[in-house]
Amino acid sequence: MSFAEGALTEPFCVSMCGVKKYPVRENTHVVIFGAGIIGMNAALYLSHKGVKNITIADINEVRLKKAEDAGFLPLHTMKTNMIEELTKRYGHAISATKGLVPDVDLWIDAAGVPSLLKEAITYGKYTGQITILAVYRKDVELCLKDVMYNSLAIRGSVMYSLSDVSEAISLINANKDIGRTMISHEIPVEQAEEAFRIADDASVSMKVIMTSQE
Repeated sequence: MSFAEGALTEPFCVSMCGVKKYPVRENTHVVIFGAGIIGMNAALYLSHKGVKNITIADINEVRLKKAEDAGFLPLHTMKTNMIEELTKRYGHAISATKGLVPDVDLWIDAAGVPSLLKEAITYGKYTGQITILAVYRKDVELCLKDVMYNSLAIRGSVMYSLSDVSEAISLINANKDIGRTMISHEIPVEQAEEAFRIADDASVSMKVIMTSQE
């Protein structure tokens, strides 16, 4: 594998380790908040595991287009009623507090947007699962009544093991589409300032790699 592909190992491990906390199947219904590198890597790993029903929610149209090109279902949360759209895509399930809700098995939070996390809890189905990969800078008020009555499982994920690193390297090496999807720019290290400027602009970048000719 190239050094650029190798640089994807760490963020891929972050996503993969969080996803592995839930036993997925081909027909598992998944919603991922955030079409950045962590959310997209989570989707790519789920796809590798055979999951067919993956929705990626974001407001960045460039990243949503990249998600769609990779074979996932985009959802623009500023232009679409998320709950209504997910019901159309996945059908209904039962919530003890809300009645009929979208049939989402697994919500993955890679965005860190409190309003989205609250919707996942409010409209989570009975025995639904929520995995938090995002970093929250401030405390978030949550309705624990919904968590209790619906037996929701909320799990955080931050670290990974040596075996995860080995698995990530094998998957990235065997699936060149991962690198082509995730690496948006390769920029010489001599242009580091420009590389950081591009990386800071989510409208044009995904993973920016600085390279050296030596």
